[in-house]
Amino acid sequence: MPLDGHRQDELCGACRRALWWKQETVGVPALL
Repeated sequence: MPLDGHRQDELCGACRRALWWKQETVGVPALL
């Protein structure tokens, strides 16, 4: 999974899940 050629609009499942989990932990759904 090359982070360089990886669009922010189309995050990989793992990255998106990590971000979502981070938001859940903080309790602030900023990216939603």
